[in-house]
Amino acid sequence: MDRFSYEQDPWDRQPEREAPWEAGPGRMSRTQRTNRIILLVFAALFLILGVTSLLLRYVIWPRLMLGPVPEPDFSQETPSPPPELPRFAPGAQVALELVSGEGREILSYQDIYQKNIPSVVTVRTSRQGGYGVGTGIVLTEDGYILTNSHVIEDGYSVTVVLDSGTEISAELVGRDGETDLAVLKIRAQNLVPAEFGMSDELTVGDEALAIGNPLGEQLRGTLTNGIISAINRDVMVDGRVMTLIQTTAALNEGNSGGPLINGKGQVVGINTIKMMSNYSTIEGLGFAIPTVQAKPIVEELIAQGYLTDRLTIGIYGRPSETGVYVESVIDGTGAADAGLQSGDLITAVNGGAVTTVEEVNEIKSGLRPGDSLRLTVVRNGENLYLDVEVRDQNDI
Repeated sequence: MDRFSYEQDPWDRQPEREAPWEAGPGRMSRTQRTNRIILLVFAALFLILGVTSLLLRYVIWPRLMLGPVPEPDFSQETPSPPPELPRFAPGAQVALELVSGEGREILSYQDIYQKNIPSVVTVRTSRQGGYGVGTGIVLTEDGYILTNSHVIEDGYSVTVVLDSGTEISAELVGRDGETDLAVLKIRAQNLVPAEFGMSDELTVGDEALAIGNPLGEQLRGTLTNGIISAINRDVMVDGRVMTLIQTTAALNEGNSGGPLINGKGQVVGINTIKMMSNYSTIEGLGFAIPTVQAKPIVEELIAQGYLTDRLTIGIYGRPSETGVYVESVIDGTGAADAGLQSGDLITAVNGGAVTTVEEVNEIKSGLRPGDSLRLTVVRNGENLYLDVEVRDQNDI
């Protein structure tokens, strides 16, 4: 053959062949670029059609059929108040009798336990998001129960479990956060009241025992022992000072509200707190409310449902020559609801001139929760008259 093939003649190229500089490793041909553009255009069209279909189906068509979709009006929504414990009407005259233990013999641990366990109950408090377990002490045959205020705090229902296992719904008679005491009432008869002794007869080194539900109901009725390690110990609790009995008897969560018992089998304290630390191990530092302190509190709670000196209108004030200057107003109180403001000057209460907080408290002392005081207030040079409701500070 006299003709050269294209492969044989590097200078004679076919018209359709690309020039060496037009095709090379990693570069797209003109045909490939055109195909990719077409694919991208079709993908964009499908995406637009899909979005349009969804808008027509779920947004535009419902609006055409039903009219404009109303926006939610959050300004009209008010949070529902948390549920409260059912209340039992106060008014009973119950005396918490404290019996002297002078001259009594020391009992064995077994005898002390058998004497007191029928008077120790479990207090189960239902709260939003869960429940808590504490301990209580039977005060009377007809169902008054003593426990800690913090055991039932923020609860909306309380169940008392007797030593027999019987469960009974409880109602709140009254509570006091400052002394951490609360009285409940259950519908029951023929209960076994605890014998309460005189806490001021205790001496350091005396036997001390505790009965309760450490860490919950699985360990219900646990007895622990120790000694009285200090008397009239001032302890800072939640920003306030409490004067308590210190003991080495083991106390844990769930023991709160249960009895601290002397060697003669008498309840001499109401267990309330245990020292704890995130940085070191602390053992043998438990504290109980002395019975001589608890007696007047318990009796007033049963009789009235509240403590007279715990009533408040809800202000912090300081005296001045012309009235009581309001430094701040506590949220959720009668003063806040009535519109009292920081910087106001209270010049009179119920028509009587006042210049000190003590004078305001004296006028308030004869009132009950829900009663009102008429305050004369000076604000920006003008006189205002505000009716302020008196409330139990434990309910705020």
